[in-house]
Amino acid sequence: MNAALSQDEPGFERACLEFLQLPDQVQASGLRVRGLSEKELGPTACDLLRRAYCDDAGLTADLHAPGVEEAKKAVAKINLAREMLQTYAPDWAREFDLLAPQIYLAVNEDPTKSGFVGATVFAAFGSILVNSDKIDRLPTVLMTLVHESSHAKLFLYHLDDPVLLNKDTERYTSPLRSSPRPMEGIFHAAWVSARMVQSATCILDNGFCGSDAEELRRQSTQASIIYQDCATEIQRHARMTPLGRQLFDDAQRAMSDVRC
Repeated sequence: MNAALSQDEPGFERACLEFLQLPDQVQASGLRVRGLSEKELGPTACDLLRRAYCDDAGLTADLHAPGVEEAKKAVAKINLAREMLQTYAPDWAREFDLLAPQIYLAVNEDPTKSGFVGATVFAAFGSILVNSDKIDRLPTVLMTLVHESSHAKLFLYHLDDPVLLNKDTERYTSPLRSSPRPMEGIFHAAWVSARMVQSATCILDNGFCGSDAEELRRQSTQASIIYQDCATEIQRHARMTPLGRQLFDDAQRAMSDVRC
């Protein structure tokens, strides 16, 4: 698409050849978790996904698949988290299955980097990227699945219509980044944080207990703080479209219900 829009004929031809080289795969039903590697995906698919997930902050610019044992542990944690969603928040589980039936595992090449926990991009819709080094506990996996699939849901809402009129060059304070970022990133952060709080509340209210419950409650509280910080920036600086206003008002009401 980018090559066509820029009238880059050689680039367009190369892109077409890449797609022709992709293997025909029948997607099995249910969640599928794989490493972001040429061995598991093939060189072309792996390259396309790497480029799709490469972010502007450099957090996902140097990735490789985890080792065999690390991948097995991550797959087990993710499958357990999906089972917990089904048990304690079945509506959230069904939504996740529709939004992100494919998960790719990756870690940073440079171990000294703080790295990323997860990533979602519209160019790889239907999948999420998860850092297997960062999902140490069940609550973290649960919140990562909700966080990343919530980005995908918001992509669907403004697929054709914008939610904001702020320019991409405008930068504002964000609680999730050390440097200012565009308002759309802050809007996304608010949206997914609200949904993390909602889903955690649902899971806890339906009987999830023990030490993992306490950790989930702590992460939910942190998400609530992030939401409030983002919401303050949105109220001060965002120029929302009617759709954006509706989505933001829905998030505000949801957070008010949770607090009640």
